[in-house]
Amino acid sequence: MSVRLSPVRVRTKDWEEGLTLCREYFYPGTVTVAGAITGIDLGLLRVSTVTAGIVRFGSRTDVEIPVLETGYHVNVALRGTFESSSGGPRLRATQDQGTVYRPDDGIRVRGWQTGTEQLLGMKFERDALELELRHLLGRDFVGSIRLEPTLDLSRGRGAQWWHLARAVTHGLHDADMLLHAQGNALMVSSLMTGLLLASEHQFRGELDAPGENCPPAVVRRAVDYIHMHAHDALTVHTIAAMAGASVRALQTGFRTHLGTTPRRYLTSVRLDRVRRDLVAGTPHSTSVATSASFWGFTHLGRFASLYRARYGELPSTTLRDGGVTAYGSEHEVHHAEGHDHREPAEGEAPPQAAIRHLR
Repeated sequence: MSVRLSPVRVRTKDWEEGLTLCREYFYPGTVTVAGAITGIDLGLLRVSTVTAGIVRFGSRTDVEIPVLETGYHVNVALRGTFESSSGGPRLRATQDQGTVYRPDDGIRVRGWQTGTEQLLGMKFERDALELELRHLLGRDFVGSIRLEPTLDLSRGRGAQWWHLARAVTHGLHDADMLLHAQGNALMVSSLMTGLLLASEHQFRGELDAPGENCPPAVVRRAVDYIHMHAHDALTVHTIAAMAGASVRALQTGFRTHLGTTPRRYLTSVRLDRVRRDLVAGTPHSTSVATSASFWGFTHLGRFASLYRARYGELPSTTLRDGGVTAYGSEHEVHHAEGHDHREPAEGEAPPQAAIRHLR
C-alpha cells in the first residue's frame, strides 16, 4: 500500500498517453470509441491511497473494466450523465448521484455522447479503505465492504462527503493545494471516513451506533498529543492509537468532554500556531501562505475563511497589525473560562473550562 502523502498531478490531451495513465492510475481496461478519435482531456491527482481523475473524451466512448480488484470506486458526473453496469441493474451517475463499485465488480461505463461530458472517478485503495473501517470499528478484521451501488450526493452525509471530494479535485488545478503531508493525511482519512459514513453497507448500523466513551484522562492524552505533534501528518486514528483508544471511543470522548471532535480540535490548534507566527512576524520576514501551509492548511482560501471566523480579522491584518483583535489564542485554549455546551464550528476553539477538567 502506498504511503506517499505528497501529491502526484498529471494532465494530458494526448490520446495514447491518456489511456496509459488511466490504466496505470486506475485499472486495466478497454476503451471503445464510436467513430473517429477526436481527443481526450484528462487530469489525475493521487494523494497516498486516493486517486481522483476527471476525464472528457471528444466523442462517444465506452470504457470497460473486467474487475476492479485493487480498489473501491465512486463515479460522479460533473457535466452530463453516465450510464454504467456492473452485473446488476443499470446505474446512472449524475451531479446529484454517484455510482459506487466494489473490488470484485466489473464496470462498463457509457457516456461522452456529445464530447462535452465530464466524469469524475475516485479510487480508494482496497486495503486502505478496509483499514479505515477497522480503525473506526476497533476491529482487527472486517473483510470486503459491500457498498451499495448508488450514493445520494444531494443531502445529508452524502452532500457533506461530496463537498469534501469537490474540494480535493481543486488540487488538479491549484498548485498551492495539497503541498504538505500533515494536511494531506487528514484529508485522505476524512475522505475515506466520509464515504463509509455516507454509503450504505453491512457495517453502517454498527458505525451509527453510539461508541463507548473515553475517560477524561484518555481525552487529555489525545489533547496533549495534538499540541505536541500539530505539525505532523496526523489522522484521527493516529491520535486515537497514541491515546490508547478506538477511533469511535475517542470521537465520543471528545464530544462528551469537549463538545467538539478530534479533527476540529486539531484544526483549532493549527490555526493558533499560524496566528502565533503572524503576531511574532513582520510583513518583511513572514508570509501568510508559508505559515499556513507549514501548519497543514492546503487551501489558502479555505484557511483565510476559517481564520477570519475564529479571530475576527484576516491573517494579513494580523501580520500587519500584530494581532490586536482580542480573539481566542492557544493560551486561551488552556486558561479561558466558560463552557456554553455548544459544539464549536470548524476552527473554533472548544469549551475552555472543560479542557482544564480533563484529569
